[in-house]
Amino acid sequence: GLTFTLMMLAVLTDWLDGYLARMYRLQTGWGKALDPLADKFAAIVVLVVLTIQGRLPIWFIGLMLGRDVILVAGAFVIRYTQGFVPVSRIFGKIATVCIALLVIAEVLHLNDAWVETLLYTSALFLILSFIQYAVRFTRLMRPNRPDTDAQST
Repeated sequence: GLTFTLMMLAVLTDWLDGYLARMYRLQTGWGKALDPLADKFAAIVVLVVLTIQGRLPIWFIGLMLGRDVILVAGAFVIRYTQGFVPVSRIFGKIATVCIALLVIAEVLHLNDAWVETLLYTSALFLILSFIQYAVRFTRLMRPNRPDTDAQST
């Protein structure tokens, strides 16, 4: 109960922060970079706890951490070589939703079939998003190949 309440409070405050930033035009390049990192940190903490409790397999946290470390490194390279913070892609957003549903399913102790389906769906979209980001990174590192959805900082 307490874990679920804290999770929902974190989600609500994150949404409110983003809403207010957009409403009052307080968006910054740093905010665009740090907000997703803070979200990832919160998710990783919950996933590590669930893994330590034996409720999620260790390979999943390894997949997520490995992907995220590489993506953050790539984002910094893009920021400092191309001058903008890359925006998220659809598979990354779907992966985030799947992981959130996985965490909720685990916290609420839903049946194993739901948890397993969400676990493998999350893993699939983590892999697909990594491929999508890797293709974009490769394209951006080529001369004269701008990213059409880049957001300047």
